Amino acid sequence: MSTNFLQGDPMLHRLGRLAAALAPPRVPA
Repeated sequence: MSTNFLQGDPMLHRLGRLAAALAPPRVPA
């Protein structure tokens, strides 16, 4: 997958933000 495809697809962008909200990259140790 290319970054242009992700940036060009608003739906994937929304899913990406939703995934980040459900599973934040920063996990407390």
